[in-house]
Amino acid sequence: MTFQYGLDDFRHIVTGAALMASGGGGSYHDAKRVLEQLRKSGWCGRVEVKDYDGATEACVLAMMGSPDAAEDLSLVAIQRA
Repeated sequence: MTFQYGLDDFRHIVTGAALMASGGGGSYHDAKRVLEQLRKSGWCGRVEVKDYDGATEACVLAMMGSPDAAEDLSLVAIQRA
């Protein structure tokens, strides 16, 4: 099965993660700020997510650290990381 997610979908995911306390300890406001920066940059694409077949190489991306340390983190800083 394949799913496609756009900015509106990610807004709903961020809100759900905050309400269900499953945001991984990150800040709801930081996530919303990154999504807003994506919107302002003109990004209107979609991310395609497919079921994992168990054989294809995969990579997990994450940010670690204090939510307070990410307070001033911008989309540009994330892209450079």
